[in-house]
Amino acid sequence: MPRAREISRIRAKAYRLAKAKVAEEEEDDRRKQLSRVLRTARDIVAAADFAEVAKHQGAAFAPRRLLTRSAKSDDEGQEVLDFIVVWKFFFPTFRVEAVRQYLERDWPGFIDEMKDAFIALVMRGPFDGERRPSMAGNSLSKDLLT
Repeated sequence: MPRAREISRIRAKAYRLAKAKVAEEEEDDRRKQLSRVLRTARDIVAAADFAEVAKHQGAAFAPRRLLTRSAKSDDEGQEVLDFIVVWKFFFPTFRVEAVRQYLERDWPGFIDEMKDAFIALVMRGPFDGERRPSMAGNSLSKDLLT
């Protein structure tokens, strides 16, 4: 009987370790996906032809956070906030035919990658260990503005 318990504990420990490793790999894949989307979004905004297409559709600016943050940011855990800024800027443009056609032609796969990253973020939430802003009072506003 004690031997059976020991075997069960060893199996349970091995299972937990395997499950933790899979979760770590999935989180790493999600971070890579967000990084790809953010890098591509910065490249798109920096492209002169995108600025021309967006200007003709009435977009006179791009978010400062998107323009000023480098692809290798020193801020740990800011990918989610950066992605939200990118999503908020680009998602309305997906409904504009001229912009959507431009993105599909010059940046194939970007729209689908953005949508996939958004769905993954909504379904799984922020990454483990990242600070989640409080919903009480004005703290959410302060977190988003800094």
